[in-house]
Amino acid sequence: MTQILIQLNGEPYYCNTETTMIALLKNLELSPSTHKIAVECNQTLLPKSDYETYIIRPNDIIEILHFVGGG
Repeated sequence: MTQILIQLNGEPYYCNTETTMIALLKNLELSPSTHKIAVECNQTLLPKSDYETYIIRPNDIIEILHFVGGG
C-alpha cells in the first residue's frame, strides 16, 4: 500500500492511503469512546460523526487534543 505524509501533532507522520480518521486513532491506540479527545484537521474541528468516513489526505495537518480533568 502507498504511504502518504501528513503532519500529526506538529510532527511528520506516514500513514497508508485510504486511511480513515478512526483507523488512524485506532493505530495510535486512541478510542473516541474511551478517551476524551477532539480532532482538528487543517485547523477545523472534525465532528466525531465524520471519523469513520473522513479519508486522510496527503499534507493534512492533524492535531489530536486530549482533555484532562482536574480540580
